[in-house]
Amino acid sequence: MAVAIGAILPKLTNLPKTPFVWLGAGYAVLALSFVLVGLYRQWESNWALARRRFVGLNRGMILALSLYMTALVVATAWVLFWGPG
Repeated sequence: MAVAIGAILPKLTNLPKTPFVWLGAGYAVLALSFVLVGLYRQWESNWALARRRFVGLNRGMILALSLYMTALVVATAWVLFWGPG
């Protein structure tokens, strides 16, 4: 998705490339954060299960990802509907 937004979409629409590159980078960071959060969650769950405990999702992590995704969606909408071009 990051490559499609950052590289392919500007070519298809003949719009300035810079905003789409930034959006593509933002989606790449989001994808990487999902991988890292999943890795951390797996480690945390294994630790808890070995001790017969339950560890819920970290609220701060959920809040941070939610805010980041909200900002990315707003930025995407702005670029697509009101941005360059």
